[in-house]
Amino acid sequence: MQHNPFERLGLSSLNYKNAIAGGYLQFAPQGSNTAVLIDPDGTSGKGRAARLVTVDKVSTSALNKSVNFAF
Repeated sequence: MQHNPFERLGLSSLNYKNAIAGGYLQFAPQGSNTAVLIDPDGTSGKGRAARLVTVDKVSTSALNKSVNFAF
């Protein structure tokens, strides 16, 4: 069973496009790796993004595709 990764944050209505546009889902290059960041209040809030996971040897551009995430 797939679950929206933002469900626990009360943001279950987000899809990939809205999560990226609102800053809830972000990617940060870390050398040859990419950190996946979650910001519970998006770019409009005061909170900061937290690292969810670091993906080894995958570029930010390769990871930043909607097919890589299930919403």
